[in-house]
Amino acid sequence: MKRGSKNIIPAFFFKTPGPLKIRTKSILFILFILQILVTGCGSKGTPSLMPEIMTADSVAILYYTTPGNPRFYTFSKSSDTVQMRMVSNNVNQPAKPMKTDCATAGKMFFYKGTEEAYTVYFSTIEDCSRLYFIRTGEKYYVPLKDEVKKILEEWKKGAKEPAPEN
Repeated sequence: MKRGSKNIIPAFFFKTPGPLKIRTKSILFILFILQILVTGCGSKGTPSLMPEIMTADSVAILYYTTPGNPRFYTFSKSSDTVQMRMVSNNVNQPAKPMKTDCATAGKMFFYKGTEEAYTVYFSTIEDCSRLYFIRTGEKYYVPLKDEVKKILEEWKKGAKEPAPEN
């Protein structure tokens, strides 16, 4: 560097020999691709794994008396398509494979006509508040949105114990 020069960076950083320049560009390109793969693919999840429930016209909801134990439950039904659409939109957010289990608070059966469409499980425990489902043999989950949690609470107000069969 010349005396009195304003450049702080030494000149050898800019004048690299040919092979080193190629290696530097290659390394930068590989780092760029890795960045895209890690941030672009890894964290977002898989979108719209249950589009069939978007066309449901009714839902039956089972609320387990003891979370994690489906033996005793109350149930309710709804045909409010606005509320079902909010739940469906929540379920069809980008989903992630479920690594740890949560105590299931209940499940929803979505119907179109007389055919059962799909089953969605839910957990409302504070640290594990989510909707989850099984698709292609894998368990996936999405975070339970507050407005959907309120809908589940509203539907629970009308829940009744099943009548015994004679």
